Amino acid sequence: MTGQKRAVRYIANVPNRSESSPLFKKFNILKFRDLRDSIILLLMFKFAHNLLPTVFCDYFTSVSNVHNYNTRHSAGYYISFARTNFRKQSVKFIGPRLWNSLSIDLQQCSTIPLFKKKVKMQYLEKY
Repeated sequence: MTGQKRAVRYIANVPNRSESSPLFKKFNILKFRDLRDSIILLLMFKFAHNLLPTVFCDYFTSVSNVHNYNTRHSAGYYISFARTNFRKQSVKFIGPRLWNSLSIDLQQCSTIPLFKKKVKMQYLEKY
């Protein structure tokens, strides 16, 4: 992350100690963690819209398949238990957590380019 911040400061020709978040927003660049999250969200979007190969058809489980009754998040995906930090960094854990935190508007986007654009704008607004 430090290397990315250093590179953005170099591109903007600002001092080393200046804040980098406004520069990321100015240049429309996502930070590494946000870029990783947006790629995982794209995978979840493709899974939710059946755009992935059949190998992935059982990779994530919807909450409605776990419970036979309605819950607040019955439309989302089940977040599997993760005992270790290594497991908490896996796509199988992070994907459903990120997808369930998205707004319904983002989850129901019709096309991949529109979804990518909205997710990127959502992350850039945080800077």
